[in-house]
Amino acid sequence: MADAIVLPRDYYVYILYREDGVTPFYVGKGKGDRWLAHELNVRRGRSHKDNIIAGMKDAGIVVPKKKIAKGLTNREALALEVKTIDEIGRTRDGGPLTNLTAGGDGAPDLSPEAKERHRKNTGAAQLGKKHSEERRARLSAILKGRQCAPPPTPEVTAKRIASLKSSWAQMAPEDRAKRGMRGKSHSEETKSLMREKALGRVISAEQRAHISACNKARKVSLETKARMAEAQLRRWAAIPPEDRPAGTRTGMKHSEESKALMRENALGKVISPEQRAAISAAQKGRTQSPETRAKRSEALRRSWQLRKAGELENG
Repeated sequence: MADAIVLPRDYYVYILYREDGVTPFYVGKGKGDRWLAHELNVRRGRSHKDNIIAGMKDAGIVVPKKKIAKGLTNREALALEVKTIDEIGRTRDGGPLTNLTAGGDGAPDLSPEAKERHRKNTGAAQLGKKHSEERRARLSAILKGRQCAPPPTPEVTAKRIASLKSSWAQMAPEDRAKRGMRGKSHSEETKSLMREKALGRVISAEQRAHISACNKARKVSLETKARMAEAQLRRWAAIPPEDRPAGTRTGMKHSEESKALMRENALGKVISPEQRAAISAAQKGRTQSPETRAKRSEALRRSWQLRKAGELENG
């Protein structure tokens, strides 16, 4: 029987008050020194909450604050945060709180007026906007100097997995469905946009070398390979038979331009001894089915016949 996950109880819920020490203006949850971070990271003009804190700091006033509950799990703290915000009320609902969300790690649920202002100030302003060549060059120069991080040690990986499992266990089921792309699919418009951006994209030699250096030290475990293969089989099974050729190369042929480009990229390519050794190690122990052997034999036979026919014509 698997060991039960012991959830840490180091979270708390707190309230920040205005100068009078009575009127609340923000409710939050956290652990450690989270409740002190608002004053340390304040920036005037960023939000209503920051403007209140900045004004109090200018007047030499320390923000009054109080922890209303301690020793909670993350899920308990989230639930209490939501309950407290709902009881006190936010400014958009006539209350004193400046919280942008209803709590519980939710996304900002702005009022229709605020959403319209945000759309005009950000979305519409950025629509169709492109970086200048100078800015592109500056960004490229900044990114080129970055070094790829070394792969995490097994201990770090284990800690990350344990942390993710703990966070997932504390998350309410209805919140889990909102996270990531699990079980979701991109719309046709999004797919078309992604495809359009990818077409014609050229990866420079420096970028290829950087990607290669980052991946050389990384190793995929046999368990991960098995999970990846299983996921690929599940995706394949979910595609209707009539749609499978559209999503794969099955039954399709490369164009003459594509063949010429592949041939040009392959000519003169040198495989290093390390790469040869890695390929050899990966192929060891693999067995091919009789059908695969027959197909490869037939393909080699046809290739040899075409080569001989070409030599005779040129001779």
